[in-house]
Amino acid sequence: RRLILLGIVICAGVVIHGCATAPTTAQRLAKAPRDGRLITPTGLPGQLAIVYSYRSEVNLGGFERLHPGDIHRQGRIFNALINAAICRAEQVFVPEPATDQQLLAVHDAAYLAELKESNQIARVLEAPGIGLMPDGWANGGVVEPFRYSTGGTLLAADLAMKHGLAVNLGGGFQHAFRDHGEGFCMFADVPLAIHTLRAAKRISRAMIVDCDIHHENGFARYYTADKDVAIFDIYEQDNYPAIKVAETYARPIPRGISEADYLALLRRDLPKAIDEFKPDVLFYVAGVDPLEGDALGHAKLSIRGLVERDLFVIGESRKRNIPTVVTLGGGYHPRGWQATYRAIAAIVTGNDPGEPGTK
Repeated sequence: RRLILLGIVICAGVVIHGCATAPTTAQRLAKAPRDGRLITPTGLPGQLAIVYSYRSEVNLGGFERLHPGDIHRQGRIFNALINAAICRAEQVFVPEPATDQQLLAVHDAAYLAELKESNQIARVLEAPGIGLMPDGWANGGVVEPFRYSTGGTLLAADLAMKHGLAVNLGGGFQHAFRDHGEGFCMFADVPLAIHTLRAAKRISRAMIVDCDIHHENGFARYYTADKDVAIFDIYEQDNYPAIKVAETYARPIPRGISEADYLALLRRDLPKAIDEFKPDVLFYVAGVDPLEGDALGHAKLSIRGLVERDLFVIGESRKRNIPTVVTLGGGYHPRGWQATYRAIAAIVTGNDPGEPGTK
């Protein structure tokens, strides 16, 4: 029976593969780990590093397109930045994958061992069909990309500490716990980056600002008794996950909140939280699922509103000269990626370029 179901899955994957997006020339150049070149942002202190690896793209022969999220969001952002000449492919920093030795700082060995099995990978992704795939296929197509995305957050943290601002076109896996993953979050990339910086004595205090529409239950669990890591989390109260974890600055919002009310809350409370906590580094989880029409959120923000949000959070951190690391977080709207592209473009040029491909 399992073989029959597997055959169906493989056949479906072959059909879907015809719709899969082929990598661009620029993406093919962003495979081997390498240093990039810094960009001087307009109106912000320091310099900007953009981190991306084509190997961080989940790839199951097109079958990944059955997931409700925009699996290829980071690639869309990268290609749009290149096509609009916001940056050149050789300017992008390409990370190494996170190793087991690194991941053991924030994950149990038993959990990492479980991720060699496709049924466990399927549980993390909440996509049962993946459990029918050969273990090697699921591991190469899913686990390895998560390793590269996590390595991207580690590299972005290092670059931000040196130069001021770094954006990882991936990461922000806020539902990852020490002993399991859920909600399409496999590895606790931000806690790992914080651990790495603290172990090297480069920081004492860190703040996570999470604007993903979902509560940051995984990351929050790491810091329930840690007074040197603060979390500012603005999330939809009546949404996943059902059980919330205590946070330093929890800001639950009602279902269907307007753009004006969302941005007013952020502008009122975030600067006070930053000034009160005084972090040595700030990690920003820039989820785009507050976009109106998102499949898993109910907020009413426009793409322009998300751009304003991102520029505000990053601007408040950088004008205080706090090293700032940006990760993608979640997003389940086909146009959500445009908000992140436009925010990065505005950081570089000083102007929101509008919808990609338009003047």
